[in-house]
Amino acid sequence: MEEHLASGDDITVLACDASLKACDANPKRDLPLCLACCGLRESLLSLVGAPVHRLPLIDSERTVSPKASGFPKFRTLEEVRGFHWKDMPVGKEIVSSLVTATGSSEPDMKKHAAVIQALLRDYLAVYLTAVDYLATHGFDKVYIFNGRFVSARAWIRACEKVGVPYVTQERLGMPDRVIRVENDAIHNTMLYADRIKAFWEANKSDEAIVAEAHHFFEERPKGRLTGWYSFVENQDSEKLPGNWSSANRNIVIFSSTESEFKGLPEYFRQGAFLDQQEAYQEIIRETFRRDASIRFYIRVHPNSKGEAIRWWEDPRWREFSNLTVIPPESDVSSYGLLNACEKVIVWLTTIGIEAAYWGKPSIILGRAFYRGIGAGYEPESVAEAVALVLDQTLVPCPREAALAHGAYLRRGVPKLAFSEALGTCKLTFKGKQPNASPEVLRSLWNWENIVSTAPVPDWPKQLWQQWEWFRLSRTLKSKKRSLTARDHK
Repeated sequence: MEEHLASGDDITVLACDASLKACDANPKRDLPLCLACCGLRESLLSLVGAPVHRLPLIDSERTVSPKASGFPKFRTLEEVRGFHWKDMPVGKEIVSSLVTATGSSEPDMKKHAAVIQALLRDYLAVYLTAVDYLATHGFDKVYIFNGRFVSARAWIRACEKVGVPYVTQERLGMPDRVIRVENDAIHNTMLYADRIKAFWEANKSDEAIVAEAHHFFEERPKGRLTGWYSFVENQDSEKLPGNWSSANRNIVIFSSTESEFKGLPEYFRQGAFLDQQEAYQEIIRETFRRDASIRFYIRVHPNSKGEAIRWWEDPRWREFSNLTVIPPESDVSSYGLLNACEKVIVWLTTIGIEAAYWGKPSIILGRAFYRGIGAGYEPESVAEAVALVLDQTLVPCPREAALAHGAYLRRGVPKLAFSEALGTCKLTFKGKQPNASPEVLRSLWNWENIVSTAPVPDWPKQLWQQWEWFRLSRTLKSKKRSLTARDHK
């Protein structure tokens, strides 16, 4: 915003004032959380160098009633994905939000029926509002964060329909570095190989950048943050599975978290590999038929421990006598496995390119961020993957390819001019940390103004009441006393 303001551009901010029925950050629509989110936004906007225009994220006249629109009851995720409304393929646009909101790659359709209806309503309301805004306000460019969730995907589709350029953006490592993609989704991983290789060619002689690339890989096994949460801090760095034998040919499969890519399969599937579980099973089965002495270990991603569907506990995995499944909660060392194995198989996870850095052959099945830069083998079929597994002479790919990836993550995107990272998810803006303070919260909706207006909007009144109740409960908890009749009054 500051860059555009400095160029004399007008800026309009689309503000959600608790209008979404199932926000991705707040799927249960907890109203105090809505208020805190709005307060944080207002705190940030107060630091911007000039006033900006505002429009509501949803125009109340563009809301769609699920009942009146005849939204059906869905039985499977694929039915949701295939749902059309007035020839619009809206079902596939909400799947990613649905998977995230429910924490399951295969949500219970009956249990989460209300969430599905709310997401459909939100998508259509935002989309119809966006089309109207684009047609009437003359926007020249639209900036969209992430692009995976309902309201963002609605704006992407609206821009494409009307023909307005858009930019999707997301943090790259630390929150003060943001990657941007013009007129496409940031999840289109096929866009990055050329960027990574070009950056490396231009900077591989820069000792500082090369040092940072090494630092990226050297610090991760130690559990030190290099842009996101560490998933190895609760692991025993010396521990391997009890049945591990260095006399065997040991292949380790490092899985990816299903909910992270299940909603956008078009961006992460590659060749004949449409599903990571099926791909792993076919490779293990065919390898066993060819050489029963090869041992497989599946290291389920530690981030999968929060998933509702524990796919690794399915009885189908017990059919393989040459397989050991390591659950996400296990303290077996991921880097110990990497160091001791012959080669690795991955879907998307970062350890696939870390393998190249540490001198292990890496077989990449999905469209990982680092696919196409020469850091691993990229089979297009089960037969090709099995051939790579069987090959005892398979050598690691050049370490330089891994360094190119590390360099791009650390220095490939310029640091934001007005921000400084304070950690994994916090940053300053113009030297100040945005904060939803009580003063900012009260400035949003003054209670006296709300109760004096007629008619009183339901949501701000409820929002304020629940927020005050939350603050009261928190205060009483700190004073170690219970609610009384006077408190209720």
